[in-house]
Amino acid sequence: MGKVRDTPMILIGVLGLIGVVAAAAGSHWLDPNLSDKLKLAWDHAVQFNLIHTAAMMAIFAALKIAEPESSAARWLNRSFVLLFAGTTIFCGTVYAICLGVPGKQVGPMAPVGAITMMLGWVSVAIAGF
Repeated sequence: MGKVRDTPMILIGVLGLIGVVAAAAGSHWLDPNLSDKLKLAWDHAVQFNLIHTAAMMAIFAALKIAEPESSAARWLNRSFVLLFAGTTIFCGTVYAICLGVPGKQVGPMAPVGAITMMLGWVSVAIAGF
């Protein structure tokens, strides 16, 4: 039997890679004329990206030991999806703005991503009940 793809692990790997590439880009390739405010926003997005990637890895590990049909597993699954979506939307929005995409076009997505991440953390807490 061949290897079965593990989609959550692939998503974690891609999100982690994006975080490391973004960190390198911020240090070496970002426009030197970028405002201090946008440089700080970039750095915060990188931190959110990498921290939430690590959190998703922990959630994935918890899912491997949780009873598959349990309430905890259902809430951990929700939290994984919400943290992935929220991190992608929030950090992607910040990265896009810093790279020159007009804030009016993508800026409104940042709060959507942030709220989605918050809901992911609420789901982690609910999984503990």
